[in-house]
Amino acid sequence: MLVVAATERELSYLRGVETLVCGVGPVDAAAATARALAEHRADAVLHVGLAGARGIEPPALVLGSESLTACTRT
Repeated sequence: MLVVAATERELSYLRGVETLVCGVGPVDAAAATARALAEHRADAVLHVGLAGARGIEPPALVLGSESLTACTRT
């Protein structure tokens, strides 16, 4: 299993699994994960993280119930 997260902090509590710090944002995450999978086959990939939340310390478990998209109008 490959466990992927944007930052080292999000992976700091994991032991005994292969991890990847992929960087912030969907493009960085996709590119880094694709590169890692091309180099090393994984049976499964789990992407974990805090999704920009503040005040949540790992290894807390938070289950989302909705997704919000922010947009700025000019």
